[in-house]
Amino acid sequence: MDKSEESKETEFKEIEAPSLLAGFKLTIVDQTGQHIKLGVVICEQITELRDVLLENVNTCFFTNYYFEHLGKRLPEFTELRSLDLSQDDRIFMREDEYTERTAKSHLRRFQEILYEPPVL
Repeated sequence: MDKSEESKETEFKEIEAPSLLAGFKLTIVDQTGQHIKLGVVICEQITELRDVLLENVNTCFFTNYYFEHLGKRLPEFTELRSLDLSQDDRIFMREDEYTERTAKSHLRRFQEILYEPPVL
């Protein structure tokens, strides 16, 4: 290799990622008791977790639920990094009561699944 080729090569240095981007494992316990292990990023919110579960073949049909961690209901915009997942990495999906709006949303989701089922 000549000097011109050597100068074109770039040295890559390892860069430590900020703590906000550190990954961790999370376990979702669905309404049937099945444990679903996910690898997520700390800065994700509960609302983004819903989107992931809508695409999961085991949880795509759950449409009206809330999340619970350590016995407390989690608000929709809770950041996952604010939870004490070192104590318990499980987040439970709990059935919620249907309203007119959520019932319509459930029917729309059911139709989506019929026309475009999630990939196994």
